[in-house]
Amino acid sequence: MHELTPPDFAKTRPLFTPLSHCLTIDAILTGTTTGRVWVDDVRVPETAVCWANHRVYAGGRERPQLAAFFADTFVPIAQADGREGVTLHLPPDWHSDVADFFPQTYPAQRPRFYFRQDARQREWPLTVPPDVALRPVDAALLADPSITNLDYVTEEMLSERPSIAAFLANSFGRCLVHENKIVGWCMSEYNTGPRCELGIETAVPFRRRGLATLMATGTIRHALAQGVYDIGWLCWADNTPSIATAKKLGFHQTAYDEAVYSVSFNPAVALGVRGNGHLLAGRYAQALADYQQAMQQATVPGWVFWNTAVTHLKLNQPQDAFAYLRQAIAAGFNDRAFMLNSPHWQPYHDTEEWTAVLQTLDEQEQ
Repeated sequence: MHELTPPDFAKTRPLFTPLSHCLTIDAILTGTTTGRVWVDDVRVPETAVCWANHRVYAGGRERPQLAAFFADTFVPIAQADGREGVTLHLPPDWHSDVADFFPQTYPAQRPRFYFRQDARQREWPLTVPPDVALRPVDAALLADPSITNLDYVTEEMLSERPSIAAFLANSFGRCLVHENKIVGWCMSEYNTGPRCELGIETAVPFRRRGLATLMATGTIRHALAQGVYDIGWLCWADNTPSIATAKKLGFHQTAYDEAVYSVSFNPAVALGVRGNGHLLAGRYAQALADYQQAMQQATVPGWVFWNTAVTHLKLNQPQDAFAYLRQAIAAGFNDRAFMLNSPHWQPYHDTEEWTAVLQTLDEQEQ
């Protein structure tokens, strides 16, 4: 595989036709997002791979040498760029074993829905509840000394743009502020001409109040004022709340991408993600098997222990669940608000074990 220079990116566009709804590809090929492109033949390419941030797309003819390219060339480059993993999108007619592309990473297949709408076709009324404020994600927000939890916003700004300045110059968004603390955000991604996609997140204590819809509405209103009206919404096929929000906002499903794979370069994370898929699908024995294997790796994130605990709750095994919950806290998974709002643990809030968990959290905060 040979790397192209940006002036030659456009020649690969026909190879990505099956995935042309994915705005990231267009952003890479037009240069509105910094990306890299490789092909099998510089003069007449038949196979191409493009990459920006955590998203990787393959197109054209399926070729055996792609396994060596990903394992020997792409992974070292991505790791040198600071990436802990990527999401790989393949054309629907490919049959490659992605495990050959990324040895010892346990890639997990995670289909995605793509929603889209012409935002000019409806009105966007906006009513903000009195206990929160909806603020633009702009230089004034970043310079406001009264605002806390700014990292919650800046981390997302840098997830798609190379710098804060690049985000402010090319993207936009709205964030939710409660008592001077940022508790949610919605931002544009991969802005290209009249198109953009939306990224969105609401802090756990503020979910189920329609605030994601509020933030998206505010962001879309701003997009229209900037001449951006073709809005995309990308979400995992098992993310029921995101799907519901998209439909509530008037988005329509335009694609279902089945050949999408979550790839982590940390084996513990990769196994944990695969276990999460089993957990969401109700395959609890398979989930526990993956989580147990993840725990045998060198570096284990705290959420693996948390999800192991949740799986034991699903199996009506509270004693084991509390044991893994304590391990999660010891591993740094200690978000008190998240735990208190978790529906999995609410039936146990009156137990001695739960009181002991809260005491442990209190001791860590001192």
